[in-house]
Amino acid sequence: MAVIPKEAEQRYYEIEKIIEEFAIKYLDEEYSNFSSKLLESLCRKNWKKVLRGKSNVWACAIVYVIGKINFLFDSNEKPYMKVKDLFSIFNVSSSSIAKRYNEICEILNITLLDIKWTLPSNIEKNPLTWLINLDGFITDIRYSSKNIQEKALEKNFLITFLIVMI
Repeated sequence: MAVIPKEAEQRYYEIEKIIEEFAIKYLDEEYSNFSSKLLESLCRKNWKKVLRGKSNVWACAIVYVIGKINFLFDSNEKPYMKVKDLFSIFNVSSSSIAKRYNEICEILNITLLDIKWTLPSNIEKNPLTWLINLDGFITDIRYSSKNIQEKALEKNFLITFLIVMI
């Protein structure tokens, strides 16, 4: 575990326990690990914010962030869960989660399909995995020439990404 500020340790363990129990029952170890990693980052970055509000709301919002990035709410994926079921299990309202979701994403600078928070099992499914900046042009490396692909590998460009915000 990363270093959590002393003031946030109790709250961290409380939220982590909720996430872990949920993930074991409904998801998997990968979701549990990434959710805990997100919680750690959140506590290191803005522990005072995490002390406010209910632990179950924070736990649900963290799972929701990881789930949204990793297609948890897509019925064609496994694991799969309906958003309303997630909220029901945690006994939270959608408005509470929307607020916490926005706060988490703002604090940690998380974007939709964020590579940093993509589960290893989903990395190939994430379209941003394959995008590279090639001389100022966003290019899907899978459709580039073999020569360009080899250069990208040499420069370790794969698994880098660029998100253009409009």
